[in-house]
Amino acid sequence: MKKYVCEFFGTFTLVFLGCGTLLYMRLEVGLLGVALAFGMTVVAMAYTIGPVSGAHLNPAVSLGFLVSRRLRAWDFVGYASAQCAELSRRRARSTLSLWKRSTATISP
Repeated sequence: MKKYVCEFFGTFTLVFLGCGTLLYMRLEVGLLGVALAFGMTVVAMAYTIGPVSGAHLNPAVSLGFLVSRRLRAWDFVGYASAQCAELSRRRARSTLSLWKRSTATISP
């Protein structure tokens, strides 16, 4: 269970820091800064959760490990579920904030 929680946390951190830099700081840091934000986040997660879960951080990476037989099928289901749960949680939250923003501008 600890592995799956680490994957959830790692995916959250990658999306939060990487995409947050892209959305809010792109003009200040430029493309190099965005690339460094993603890269440094992956390195930080590799050191932080790598010893526990391998720091896949992406269902495509987990699928690659499954195909190369370095990951069991049951572990793949857990890893992919944790990673996709984080991504769907973020997507639902951003959709809700966009919906609130669009309805706030409509006056009766």
